[in-house]
Amino acid sequence: MVNAIDPDQLSTCLRVLSEVDKLPPEHPDAVAVRLATAKMFKALKKARRTARRDAIAAADRAVIAATATGAPGRIDDETQGLPLVSTAVGASAGTLLRSRACYICK
Repeated sequence: MVNAIDPDQLSTCLRVLSEVDKLPPEHPDAVAVRLATAKMFKALKKARRTARRDAIAAADRAVIAATATGAPGRIDDETQGLPLVSTAVGASAGTLLRSRACYICK
């Protein structure tokens, strides 16, 4: 992975991009540059989408873990006569960012 681009190479790249804008849309050089830049934008969009999805999933996992039925260390307490207890303070453990049906509604 490259940490930085050589300033001379960057200026050359920007100069070429400004020249490509002056070419006809179907010129082979314009098409090649368009395909190369599209690949970069697609990779960036995918990385942003993945980061956004991971953040939502982490927030939802935290809400579920705070509930009595979704706690990670939960055992089948009812069979041992122990009541289910939530670690959340208050009446609600939180709000899911990505809504989903409850275990009854599935």
